[in-house]
Order: sequence, then structure tokens, then C-alpha cells
Amino acid sequence: MAISRTRWTISIIVLLILIGIIFIIKTQVRFYRVISDSMYPTLRKGDFVCVDTYKTYTPTRGDIVVLYDPTEPGDNIVKRIVGIPKDLIEVKPNYILVNGVKENGDYLNHKGPIFYKHIGTIVLKDNEYFVLGDNRNRSFDSMEFGPVPERDIIGKLKTIYWPPSRMGKVK
Repeated sequence: MAISRTRWTISIIVLLILIGIIFIIKTQVRFYRVISDSMYPTLRKGDFVCVDTYKTYTPTRGDIVVLYDPTEPGDNIVKRIVGIPKDLIEVKPNYILVNGVKENGDYLNHKGPIFYKHIGTIVLKDNEYFVLGDNRNRSFDSMEFGPVPERDIIGKLKTIYWPPSRMGKVK
């Protein structure tokens, strides 16, 4: 009797593991660790995050995304989409206009001014996105490397799952 109970328990555990693996593969969920403070205060160095990589996902303005680092092959970075295809981005000394409207959002929670190094105007082409870190004064982003192609966007960041004190959906 004890042997069949053990087999039953092992079978259930194996089944649950297989269901978990299938779920992750089917939903295209990936897990990452944030390695910089470029998205502070939204994300903090050391946060563990869950990213949806659905192939049908269309990036939209305001989304936080994981993308391939355009300057370091094999690395990934986390940024917020500020501009989408066909947008007119105007960078002023301490603010940004997107299609003539000043960018503002709860995520721009800075004490003191934001200083943009590169001032100018850019019109995004089809499948190009302008991405910035929420911690604008300490972010390596489209201000440095320019727009990113849609194919370089891995997926949309959905939740912080570690540490428990910060667990929850990301906005």
C-alpha cells in the first residue's frame, strides 16, 4: 500500500511540474532581474520581474518593456516606451514633447530638474520606438542609442514577483 501511495505522490508531482512547464512555454512568460536603477522609482535594482513575450503583443506608449541592449549583444535592458511609430519626439533641455504634448506621468517622480543631454527632434519610422528610463538623469536609453526597432522588444513587463514587499503589477 505504501508503494502505490509513493508512486501516486510522485506521479502528481511530475504532472504538476509538466503543467507548469507547458504553461510557461505556452504563455511565453520570461523572468528577469533588474540590474540598474535606470527605471527608479518604478523598478529598483534587484527587483525580479515577470515579462509577457506574446508574439501578438503590440507595444504602446507608456508600456515598460524588456528589450535587447543595442550596444551590448546578449544583454537586455528595461525601459518605458515614450514614442511609438510615426510620433514626433521633441527633446527640450528639461522636458520632452510627444506630438506637441509635454510628456508627463506618475512615473516621472523626480526631485529636481531633468537634464537631457541631446536636444533635438526626431520622427519615428514604422516599427521604431523611443524608449527612456524613468530615472531620466541616470538612464542609458534612446537619448544615447536612438530609436529601437520593434523586433528588439522582447516583451511587456507585467509584475514584480520579488521581493515580497514590492510584489505586484507594474504601471
